[in-house]
Amino acid sequence: MANYIKKYINKHKGKRAIVCGTGPSLNDIDFNLLSDDIIIFACNQSVTALDKCDYFCIADNAIIIMDFFEHGAEICNEVIVMGPFNNEEDLMSNNHNSKQRNKFVELIKKKSKFFPRGSNLPFNKTGPILKGPPGEDVVHITSHFAYLLGCREIILAGVDLTTDNGIYCKSTMYKKEVKWEGVAFYNNNDLLNNSFNVWQQIKESTTDVKFLDASPRGRLNEIFDSIPIESLYKATPVPQKTANPTFLYRQ
Repeated sequence: MANYIKKYINKHKGKRAIVCGTGPSLNDIDFNLLSDDIIIFACNQSVTALDKCDYFCIADNAIIIMDFFEHGAEICNEVIVMGPFNNEEDLMSNNHNSKQRNKFVELIKKKSKFFPRGSNLPFNKTGPILKGPPGEDVVHITSHFAYLLGCREIILAGVDLTTDNGIYCKSTMYKKEVKWEGVAFYNNNDLLNNSFNVWQQIKESTTDVKFLDASPRGRLNEIFDSIPIESLYKATPVPQKTANPTFLYRQ
């Protein structure tokens, strides 16, 4: 097993993971209420709807051209880069704004980790390659990362796989509109259908992890059981009634 992934194996054993896609249903979740035992993996643009996460996960260098990359790097504990990149400078080579590029390199230098990726399924228990589909879907690969970290219940949020309710989540925390023109293709039905088919493969080939769908407006409930959003939240303490004092009087 490669040294760079050894320390991550079973790091969060027994914890639940929530892997955040970029679909509109992500905004249905109040992450401030999320239970403390859930590890948050934020993929790509999903960070614009969050004010904190454990891992900011990217799989290509289109993201580092986007202004919201800075927001994601600031709110996460670690930046996880899954792809053909060796270090921060290599990742940032696609950013031709030298001032921004240098700023981003310094921002992530102490919190970035780089992992190679492959296209084989099913998930592998020990690594060292993060596995996912032959396509571009970072959510599949991030789910495998969560799996390697020991999470055996993986909740998929904002993984809508349909454009019926819009394409992307709203930038409720980043507070700026995200525009992909000239950087990357917007999600479309062909890409989303390919992603759906890969989830079916994962369902059929992976037996020791439970996937749950927290995107009721999406399509994954055709493959995985749904989980009510409210069940992800911290338990609200029930206020205790204060008994009226009883006074005893001597006769």
